Amino acid sequence: MKKIIAIAVTSLFAITAMAEGPAKTDTGINYNNVEVGYDTFILDDYDFTWTGYGLGGSFLISENIYATANYNSLTPETSGLDNASLTYVGLGYRLPVASSVDLFSDLSYVSRTIGTTDTGYRITLGAKSKIASAVELMGAYSYVDVGSSTYNAFTGGLRVNVTDTFYGYGRYTSMTGTNSITTYSLGVGMNF
Repeated sequence: MKKIIAIAVTSLFAITAMAEGPAKTDTGINYNNVEVGYDTFILDDYDFTWTGYGLGGSFLISENIYATANYNSLTPETSGLDNASLTYVGLGYRLPVASSVDLFSDLSYVSRTIGTTDTGYRITLGAKSKIASAVELMGAYSYVDVGSSTYNAFTGGLRVNVTDTFYGYGRYTSMTGTNSITTYSLGVGMNF
């Protein structure tokens, strides 16, 4: 797995070096990116915590349509619990509504493995805004249906560009429904 990640990162650096610069939309929000981060997943009902890494990214297919994918690999902090993995793969649509604001929606296939694997879908509606040349805020609501579980998820995120190409991010999600879940993510990303 480490070799695959190293090859992917090296390939992205090569692609970025050949490109003229990050491809931004008319609102200045970039949908062409890859990122890696440290994730914390807390099952609030039982006070169980999983931590690990997340890989994700998106790619603008046309002016308004984008593809998105995320993968999380998590290890429990309590012995006796199974490792967890979460995968999201989907398509989305962005709608510019102001000079620096996009509304967006996406529909994703979901796969969750904690002992057994369950599948389902996620529908997301949200907004992204460039509040400064290097700072982007994001807020979203998602409905998640996976296995026999359903959730309402509210996510807030902050992304700060260090350069046009590299950025740091932080995200917080609160999920209610079958269980109460809180997630935190901190990481770095690359626009291309």
